[in-house]
Amino acid sequence: MRVLLVGGGATAMALAYALRESGVEVGFLLRASHADRPLAARVQIGRGTRRVIERNVVLSPRFLGDLEQASAWAPDVVVFTLSAPQMEAFSPHDVLRLVGDGVGVVVAPGPGPQAALSALPEERRGFLLVAFMAAGVPWGEKEPQAWLVWDPPLATSFMGGADPRLGEVVDALRRGGLAVKWKRNGAISQLPSGLLQPLVLALEASGWSFRALRRDRALLQLLRSAQGEALSAIARLEGRSGAGAWHLLPGTTMMRLLLWADTMAPFSVERFLQAHFTKVGDQTAGWVTVLKGVMPVPSLEELARRAGRHPEEVAET
Repeated sequence: MRVLLVGGGATAMALAYALRESGVEVGFLLRASHADRPLAARVQIGRGTRRVIERNVVLSPRFLGDLEQASAWAPDVVVFTLSAPQMEAFSPHDVLRLVGDGVGVVVAPGPGPQAALSALPEERRGFLLVAFMAAGVPWGEKEPQAWLVWDPPLATSFMGGADPRLGEVVDALRRGGLAVKWKRNGAISQLPSGLLQPLVLALEASGWSFRALRRDRALLQLLRSAQGEALSAIARLEGRSGAGAWHLLPGTTMMRLLLWADTMAPFSVERFLQAHFTKVGDQTAGWVTVLKGVMPVPSLEELARRAGRHPEEVAET
């Protein structure tokens, strides 16, 4: 089996490591500006509680912005490890050319990235909902010296899609050490993001400090209200009558889970969230814009503005 990873960031490095460990052929489609990038990447995998395994991932074969060459490599599965704004650079025609007879998989959440796969038959579309944490270090650097990956205990990533080749990819990822399940019907609710994304916005508004957030009662109240709005909007977007038990969870549930994870991760979860969500900040603002189009979400919009994310600007671009 051949898997082509579009992008060379933290998620791509995590997937490449696990797939290569299982003997899968992995190729990379990178921007032409990455021509000087080293051919090997150092990946540190955290398993359990702070135990780290280090491996080198060779970025070869790699195709520098050349869709024709990448397509000629004939991948069975093409995984777009890109944020929602980055996915906009690929037209449906580009995706069809690149994927060919294979399966296209998006990692970024939301309807925008899924729309990029619209030229493919529905049975050859897929998505990956990532639960592992991956980031480059030093934090925030454009050219990291290494990539850190951690699969939190009890957390599971999901790959959705009907094509049997996706099941083969999931099996390979599991053999390579990542906790992944295959959802053949592709039905995975985005309701958990209704708790996580508002928390990330509140954390950003607090200077990326859990301690500061816990001391700000007004911001915590705004967070709870924003989470309620987000859950209701997502439920409506998915055609549900309501968010069910998710509405019953305390507003600080997700924060407590992340604080618990921070005691076991091989890196600071605060620093990871800052590095990752600063990088994909436009994607977070776009998520707010999508929910705003479903129903009024005034608390969520206010929370986004306090975090410096302005969904109205995303809507205009």
